[in-house]
Amino acid sequence: MIIAALSLAFCAAGALVLGLGTIVTVEPPRDHPHGAGLI
Repeated sequence: MIIAALSLAFCAAGALVLGLGTIVTVEPPRDHPHGAGLI
């Protein structure tokens, strides 16, 4: 139960980080000119 909750929270945090990274990378395309959300 605890492990499932931790994994779910980890997945949510990872998705949030990827989403924010995509938004930040697309808004100012300084590091990645093509606008890919890769950190």
